[in-house]
Amino acid sequence: GQAKSTTLIGDSGLRVRGVQEVDIISMVEPITKGCYRAKAGWTVRMLEQAIEYCLSDRQGPCWLDVPLDVQAENI
Repeated sequence: GQAKSTTLIGDSGLRVRGVQEVDIISMVEPITKGCYRAKAGWTVRMLEQAIEYCLSDRQGPCWLDVPLDVQAENI
């Protein structure tokens, strides 16, 4: 969540853009029970879903990535 959604490289085919970033979802996916990226403020429901998923069945960590622009939205 340290970069704006518009500056995330994702599937753009670029190796580097002006902002330093890391594909955190790919990094934490093997060591977490679930990974989520909020794409808009209204998707804050993902936080509730992540908590529910972490606590269900065999408990484990979940990762919720919230880009800077999403953090700044009014909800």
